[in-house]
Amino acid sequence: RPQTYYDSFTHWLQKRHNWQIEPNWILDVPGVVPAINFCIQALTNPDDKVLLFSPVYDPFFKAIKLNQRSLEVSNLYLENNEYRINFAELEEKLKQGIKMILFCSPHNPVGRVWQRDELVKLANLAIKYQVLIVSDEIHFDLVFSPNKHIPLASLGSNIAQQTITLTSPGKTFNIAGLGGGFAVIPNKITFALLKNHLDKNALHLGNPLTTAAYQAAYQDGEEWLEALLEYLYENYKFVKEECENLGIEVTNLQGTYLAWLNFSHFGLSQTHLEEIIYKKAKLGLVSGTQYGSNGKGFMRLNFGCP
Repeated sequence: RPQTYYDSFTHWLQKRHNWQIEPNWILDVPGVVPAINFCIQALTNPDDKVLLFSPVYDPFFKAIKLNQRSLEVSNLYLENNEYRINFAELEEKLKQGIKMILFCSPHNPVGRVWQRDELVKLANLAIKYQVLIVSDEIHFDLVFSPNKHIPLASLGSNIAQQTITLTSPGKTFNIAGLGGGFAVIPNKITFALLKNHLDKNALHLGNPLTTAAYQAAYQDGEEWLEALLEYLYENYKFVKEECENLGIEVTNLQGTYLAWLNFSHFGLSQTHLEEIIYKKAKLGLVSGTQYGSNGKGFMRLNFGCP
C-alpha cells in the first residue's frame, strides 16, 4: 500500500476527530469484525473474561463465545430516552478480573455518541484495573451536531496504551463490502502481538481496489459526507415523527443511521412483536434481542437509504 493511503487516513483523523496519531501505530486489518476476533485470539486466553455493554452489535457476542472466552455483560440502562453506562456495576465486574472490554463508539444499535465525561470514567477504570479495550469506532464519522465523536485513545497517553481502535471508511461511504480497515495501536507490545497473529494467517495482504477506494474517500469525500449527514438526519426526523404518531417510541439518536424503536409499552412478547413486524407489516427490521436480552421490546431500523 502506498504511503499516500496511510497519509489520507491520518489526515482524516486529525481534521475530523482532532486526533494526531503516529504512522507506526497503524495496522492493516481485513475488517473491523474480523479484527475484533483476532484481538480476542491474540491478546486473551481461553476462558478469560471479556466484557461488553448490552444491547450491542451482535458479532460482539459471537466473537467472545466462538473463541471460547467467558462472556461478561454490563447492561446499559435507559434514562431520559438515552442509554447510559452503569459505572458502579462495571467496576464491580472489573474487580472480578476482566481481561478485555469490547466497546462500541458510537454505539450500535442505540445510537449513543459517548460524551467526554463518560469516556474519561471508562478510561480511568480501565487504567485502574489494567483492562485492554478494543474500541469499535467504525461509525465515528456518522455523528449529528452538536454531538462530537471523541476517540477513546485520544484522551491521553495512559489510556492510549490500553486501547486498540478499530475503524474503516466502510460505513461512512457505504463501501463496507470492499473489506479492509485500520487498527490504531500505540502500545508496541500489543501491536506486535496482533501483527504476528495476522501475519501467521496471511491476513496482512491488501486489496488494490480497497486501497484506491479508501484513499479516494478520505481525500475527496468530505463534502459528500457533510451532505450525507444532513440527509440522514432528515431521515431520522421523519422516522421519529412517523413512529411516534403510531405510539412507537424512538430512542434519542446522536449518531449512526440506526433507529432504536421501543415497543415495550405495548406489552407484547418478543415473538409476537416479531410476528407483527415481519409477517403482518412485512418490514425488514432487526429484533432487539439479537443485540442482547435487554433488547426485548425493541427493534432496530436502518434508515441509511433514499
